[in-house]
Amino acid sequence: MKAAVWTGINQIEIQEVPVPEPGPGEVLVKVRSAGVCRTDLEVVAGKFNYGRPPHILGHEIAGEVAALGKGAARRRVGERVVVETSIGCGECPECRRGDRHLCGRMEEIGSAPHQGGYAQYVKAPEGNLVLIPENVSFDEAGIVESVVCPVGGLMRFGVRFGETVLVYGVGPAGAAFIQGAKAMGAGKVIAVARNRERLERAGKMGADLLICSETENVLQALGWDKYLMIDVGMKWTDVKGAIKAGKAMEEYGVHWIEEPFSPDSLDAYARLAASTSIHIVGGEEVGTIHEYLQLLDKNCVDIVQPDLSRCGGLTVGRKLADICERRHVTVVPHAFKTHLLMAATLQFTASLPDAWYLEFCEQDTVLRRELTSTLFEVDSDGFVSIPQTPGFGIELDWDALERYRVDG
Repeated sequence: MKAAVWTGINQIEIQEVPVPEPGPGEVLVKVRSAGVCRTDLEVVAGKFNYGRPPHILGHEIAGEVAALGKGAARRRVGERVVVETSIGCGECPECRRGDRHLCGRMEEIGSAPHQGGYAQYVKAPEGNLVLIPENVSFDEAGIVESVVCPVGGLMRFGVRFGETVLVYGVGPAGAAFIQGAKAMGAGKVIAVARNRERLERAGKMGADLLICSETENVLQALGWDKYLMIDVGMKWTDVKGAIKAGKAMEEYGVHWIEEPFSPDSLDAYARLAASTSIHIVGGEEVGTIHEYLQLLDKNCVDIVQPDLSRCGGLTVGRKLADICERRHVTVVPHAFKTHLLMAATLQFTASLPDAWYLEFCEQDTVLRRELTSTLFEVDSDGFVSIPQTPGFGIELDWDALERYRVDG
């Protein structure tokens, strides 16, 4: 078969290579369309480490089932399919719940050792194939991965009808965010980018307000007196890269960077905090006063985020708040999952001398809906009301507590 083989920096060659043989549980797919991801361009240019040449790249793939390996019985030859390229171990909790892309041992078709879709044929595990509806072309299906990630994120966290959505960057993923947000009922979608040509395309795809960050002050153009705040979710591991990212964010007026590293990466926190004027925020995963003191003693954070469900409740939260007040460190409580926790956190927040913000969980979960009969909502001005009735000011649903009780 013919394949576009990455052979070196900025080098791609069309070569004759053997057709891959599907192993047990695998399927051979005749490639009809393969999207060119920006990641692959970065790999070819030597700017992104994705293995070494020679290799067949390509992880946005659509085609037809051409042959079945031993034991592959769920697919039929001739079926039109999209290839999901993440390959998990199949044993970890992430894989078992269907999130193989979060597997700690995850590999990917198109990345060594798995040859990708820039070829006439590619093989994949049978469970990684998704049927293409008849009204979707191969070319449309071939780039569905770049749509699934953004739209999947919107579906997970939700877009309220009439809500305003800001999309920063309008490449393929940004375009999917724009179209997805509009389809889900967003009242206004704002697109921000440096490239004017892409901005014009964003307008054609549904963006209501276009802002060129190359020539305009984004916050002024938005007319906002609000802050840009970024939650990294402990994903950064490279301190030098984090410092570089922080410097870049300063140009856009970013107000804070939340959880840039794991909570035990004290030196990384301290180096980042010393390098930027942006507020560094952390502590929601911390469980003891001793750990908070380590963050404070090493000047790791400007803002501390205790989560009452993790740090020891109101007593420990108040003790930490007193320590932070003496050290002139701001406390912004973190609350996640249930309205019971939210009720406690609202009371705690009201006791703080400087209650800037409250991190409010919008994720829809069974426990969030059912554990209490009192449900908190953010009003149109972005505020949450604190109950004025005795105690936490809420009513527990005792039947729900009984349903979800776990005996130790």
